[in-house]
Amino acid sequence: MDPKIVLLSRLSAALTRGQGGFTEDDLAAAFKEVYGLLMQGQIGNLVIEEELDLTISDGEILYSWATRGEEPEEAMSLEMLIENMRGAENQ
Repeated sequence: MDPKIVLLSRLSAALTRGQGGFTEDDLAAAFKEVYGLLMQGQIGNLVIEEELDLTISDGEILYSWATRGEEPEEAMSLEMLIENMRGAENQ
């Protein structure tokens, strides 16, 4: 299967879990950002591995840890997510 089709499928699922619905423009924006992150490493992989959900608010892509049907966690910017991940690694 084409890796980009798999990425679109996973992004669609992450957006659906993250906000309950999305537009084609939301999906295109998420694809562009996450595809770029895949090229950079860990965060893109977390989306692909279904560890992160995505939300789009005012055109900004926000991230939250996947809760698998439980109460959603607060969505945050990429910068805040990276800061939180670094903080967790240092504890």
